[in-house]
Amino acid sequence: MKKFKFLIAILISVNYLSAQDLHFSNLQLNNFYTSIASTGGTNAVYRGGLHYRNQWPTVGSAYQTIGLFTDYSIKMDDNALGIGLIVNRDKAGDVGLTKLRAEANVAYHQKITRFSRLSAGVQFGVTQHSIDESKGEWKNQYNGKAFDPNLPSREQPLFQPFMNYGAGAGLAWNYDARAYNRFSMTFTKVDFGVSMYHIASSPLDYYSNQPEYNRIAITGSSIFVLDYNVYEIEPAFSYQIKGNERELVFGALYKVILREESKYTGYYDKLDFSVGGYYRLPSDAIIPTFNMNYDNFQFGVSYDANISQLSQATSTIGAFELTLRFLVR
Repeated sequence: MKKFKFLIAILISVNYLSAQDLHFSNLQLNNFYTSIASTGGTNAVYRGGLHYRNQWPTVGSAYQTIGLFTDYSIKMDDNALGIGLIVNRDKAGDVGLTKLRAEANVAYHQKITRFSRLSAGVQFGVTQHSIDESKGEWKNQYNGKAFDPNLPSREQPLFQPFMNYGAGAGLAWNYDARAYNRFSMTFTKVDFGVSMYHIASSPLDYYSNQPEYNRIAITGSSIFVLDYNVYEIEPAFSYQIKGNERELVFGALYKVILREESKYTGYYDKLDFSVGGYYRLPSDAIIPTFNMNYDNFQFGVSYDANISQLSQATSTIGAFELTLRFLVR
């Protein structure tokens, strides 16, 4: 009976984890998970950072994600070539169902007008899957009174670690006229992108040897200047489709610019912060968010307040998310 329950628990976790790609709530700082073509697409020559997300901490050992990311921009007159690397470790459940993945991105950014450019990117990744069956409870480990983890299970391994591979591609369009619309109340920066993940994918051994479903991510963001170098509004959205699953996250942040960097003397460092939130559909979470920029450092924190039916188990505690980035201009 215990073996049967253990099997069911593993299969449910496998099915759910394989269906859930990594997703993050802070749309302003974690867009590299939803826009392949954004790699190397900023004014920074180099970006690097780390992120951490702890999802549903009150529901046993749910999801914990930690990772590193970096990208590098090679300038080519008005164009650029971006090269990036993302490494993540996603762990779920008492049996430690783990995905360790590494993804390499390459994107090219072509200037098409004075203020806009078109970008195209490709991604290649490899993922190692593993399960720690030693954390399971088996019938042979009951001594007649209680469970004894020191007793041998005498069971054959159910799953073996394996690797699978995948590829993706994406397009993005960027419009940026902030330097020319300094005193106008207008949308001075707009980004829009479409990416498809798992276009080609090797089979998942524990999932009936079927490849992963394609994931389509449609993203957009902009900057609306209220008062130049004082206040801005930053709306953004992310719509993702994978198999029968749909997810829409949208909202806006209100930015307060405390100090604009000195472009000539170097005496003053940039300092600003943004507060606001996002909403995830279908009726999943309200996400208050805080971001800060200081000189070449970017810091962001968000919290998912769960409002779905799962809130009865989570006590509305959805996820805590932390991001730290460093730029070299």
